[in-house]
Amino acid sequence: QGLELAISVVLWPLVIYMLVEGNTFEVGLIASGTTLFLIIFNFFLARFMDKNHNHDIVLKYFTWALSLSWMLRIFVESALQIFASNLFGKISQSGVELPMKTIEFNIAGHDKNLIDEITVLREIPLNLGRITGFIAIGIALFYIPPQALFVIAAVAVLCLNFITRQRLSKVS
Repeated sequence: QGLELAISVVLWPLVIYMLVEGNTFEVGLIASGTTLFLIIFNFFLARFMDKNHNHDIVLKYFTWALSLSWMLRIFVESALQIFASNLFGKISQSGVELPMKTIEFNIAGHDKNLIDEITVLREIPLNLGRITGFIAIGIALFYIPPQALFVIAAVAVLCLNFITRQRLSKVS
């Protein structure tokens, strides 16, 4: 999650800013529109997951969608394409994070005495991955084009899903 987060926090906003040629109104419009749709989507996804308990299926499909969203960002050229790819990426990201966190907190909730320990043991590798991701992105930007980092983010998302599903199948 750290590598993908680093790319989405550092590189993607820079690409957006460069593509809209510094027009902060368009950047704000893209961010506001994405946020509005994302709030509505999260509400309905959470309701769907509460009713159907299909966390694993939701996680599987949205992981593929998130990976695809990173690949599509390579071809973005206009403000409308930025909005569409940003919206698709954020919706896919929510579709990955919501079931993943639900599953993790359900596991932590089974033993009320270990909630703190489980949370800390989840956060340590997550933050180490973020630090490593930021350092790797900083170094990689000197040697490879930014579009190649979008491909790396797509692969990182798929790897994260594979690792998470393997871990959760052992715990469940």
